[in-house]
Parts: sequence; C-alpha cells; structure tokens
Amino acid sequence: MWPGVITAGLFSLMLAYNDFTVTALLLNQENHTMVPKNTKLSRN
Repeated sequence: MWPGVITAGLFSLMLAYNDFTVTALLLNQENHTMVPKNTKLSRN
C-alpha cells in the first residue's frame, strides 16, 4: 500500500509544481495578452 501512496503523492506534487511554473511564466509582466498588445500597437 505505501509504494502506491508515495507514488501518488509524488505524481500530484509534480503536477502541482508544473501548474505553478507554467502560470508563473505566463503571468510575467513582460508577457502581454493579445488585446493590450494590439491596443498598444494601434495607439502608436
């Protein structure tokens, strides 16, 4: 039973950490979504 619990715990930890890193990369101040980027380009 314990190897399965440890494996499931490690798997969920890896998925949670992967979700955190992807979100941190996408929500960086340098990254813009298309709407603010388009409005910035159209005002120049």
